[in-house]
Amino acid sequence: MLDSSYSQIMVCGSNLGELFGALFVLITTTAIQTPLPFLRFDALALLIVWALPAYSHHIQPHNAVYAWRIAAMFMPISMGWAAGDVSLAAFIQASLARMESSDSQVSALGSVMAFLYSSYIIIYAILGSLLGTYIDKVFTADGNIYRALVNIGGVQFTVLCAIIIAATLTPRGALHWNPSLINEDAKPADVELQRGDDAQTQHSNHPRHPHQRHPHDGTGGGGHSVHSETSTESVVDNKEKPIRTTDIGAMLG
Repeated sequence: MLDSSYSQIMVCGSNLGELFGALFVLITTTAIQTPLPFLRFDALALLIVWALPAYSHHIQPHNAVYAWRIAAMFMPISMGWAAGDVSLAAFIQASLARMESSDSQVSALGSVMAFLYSSYIIIYAILGSLLGTYIDKVFTADGNIYRALVNIGGVQFTVLCAIIIAATLTPRGALHWNPSLINEDAKPADVELQRGDDAQTQHSNHPRHPHQRHPHDGTGGGGHSVHSETSTESVVDNKEKPIRTTDIGAMLG
């Protein structure tokens, strides 16, 4: 468009899309509990960039209308990027918050987030310089940036789309479009709770034998009642021991 001031219009559309993406995550936080749907939407929204090479032939210099159209094109792309970034960061923080108590010297959440943001800054700085240099060379050679838009805006973003979609299919339980759980590993608290439930189930499956009391144990027959209870427990023990021995022998055989 040969006017650098129009870039602010396109940046405005991109920032507005990021705002919509953050609001979308906030509104759907109860319906969408994992970042996978947002990341898949982000990957599919990257394919919109293919419209830029075709639209570049129709752009007229010094016309702000085309800048607003490109800004509207950037809105869904930035919306998907912001939604995926916010939801993924929140999911990582919630997942690693449970590991903070395992080591008092190292923060798992701080280490992971520092690595992610440091990697993001370094990769962004390197790729930004390299891609900008490539676009300048294409413009010098061809007099336009159509070939650069095809290679960077089309081919590169399509490869990124495929990588993101493949990454969202790797967790367990992630084959659904909106999975409710992407990690089936039980938490320590859940394991203890399950053990308690198993113990209670076994206790209910093997109830205690009721003690036989004398009908007149409350009127002086207390000694006879105690003798009856002791005899009953002895009979139960004698009955249980052969059964357990037989069961163990059958298992070993």
